[in-house]
Amino acid sequence: KGLKPPSCYIPDDLHIYQQAAPRSLFQSKEKLIYKFISSRLCFYHDTEQRYLLNSANMLIPNVDLPVPTKVLGELLSSDFMNWVFSSIFDTHKILRSDLEALPIHAHFLKDLTHFDEDHYLEQLCLERAKGGSYQAVV
Repeated sequence: KGLKPPSCYIPDDLHIYQQAAPRSLFQSKEKLIYKFISSRLCFYHDTEQRYLLNSANMLIPNVDLPVPTKVLGELLSSDFMNWVFSSIFDTHKILRSDLEALPIHAHFLKDLTHFDEDHYLEQLCLERAKGGSYQAVV
């Protein structure tokens, strides 16, 4: 998965747009790009300071979050986190407040270079259940 190559370019003057984030946010060293209109979480780890149009949003984790940005994006895109998200929120829009409400078990993720969903579930003492849900390991 990834982003398609750009097919057009945004003019340098962002003031011509109705809404535009500060340039410094677009130029962050790392950010997560995600679909805003969707019922499924799908994140892309951007390290090339890409600019976005209104069909995508960006998430720049707080510098105090001990989870690497790439790992956070992989976690948020995982089947488990999509199940959590859809269990809590019945929506087709990915809102910032909804993302902030999701559980992030940072102590299991802080030293990783990539996310392994099976290992994460094992640490949480959970397993996949029939029907696409999750249950405690007995």
